[in-house]
Amino acid sequence: PPLEREGVSQRDEELVLVEDASLFPDNIEVGMSFERVGEDGEEEMIYRITDIADGKVVVDGNHPLAGTALIFDITV
Repeated sequence: PPLEREGVSQRDEELVLVEDASLFPDNIEVGMSFERVGEDGEEEMIYRITDIADGKVVVDGNHPLAGTALIFDITV
């Protein structure tokens, strides 16, 4: 039978942020990814743009597979 495993990690809703569009370049699009840099200059994490509307940008720091079940069907 197929092996079912939890996705990469649990989805963390605290990693979904709504930011003002003025913080981003004019040419952003849904699906784009960017690194958010911490105050100390070190890479913090990768965020994806998931929505743009009414002067706001929704960004998500969760892995795209977070919270999804993965099913492996392997023949050895």
